Amino acid sequence: LGVAAMLPATGPLIMQWIRPREVPIITSLNIACVSLGIVVSVSTAAPLAGLMGWETVLGLFGAVGLVGAFAWLVSGKVQEQALGAATPLSPREIWSVLRNKTIFLLGLADTACFSMYVALTGWLPTFYNEARGMSLTQAGFLTSLLPFMGIFAVL
Repeated sequence: LGVAAMLPATGPLIMQWIRPREVPIITSLNIACVSLGIVVSVSTAAPLAGLMGWETVLGLFGAVGLVGAFAWLVSGKVQEQALGAATPLSPREIWSVLRNKTIFLLGLADTACFSMYVALTGWLPTFYNEARGMSLTQAGFLTSLLPFMGIFAVL
């Protein structure tokens, strides 16, 4: 749920904090860091769970998010001109954008790709473990190669 809330917010935050000519670089680095986080979590979850138990690992991964949230509360500041710059969209304007065929198809394609990616990285280690007889550590490492290659794709 945290990713679902942060992914759409990332673009406006980058545009607010970063100079326009640096936006493409920072956006690429941001997506690369997301992929790196997936690589680390998928490849380390099983070995760490074997050492500490899955509850502790889940708590540890959640603590990383809490540290990020705390850092945001301490250092995240909204620029003053951004507060009054935009007027809220009316429901009619929002509906007009969503009814646009191009916007709808782009949103559908992005949603479908991301859903498949999440399903694949969530399901593939189990498949490798049950159908191919790999250990969960091996399956997690092999699955982490997908987002690892994605790091280079966005850079």
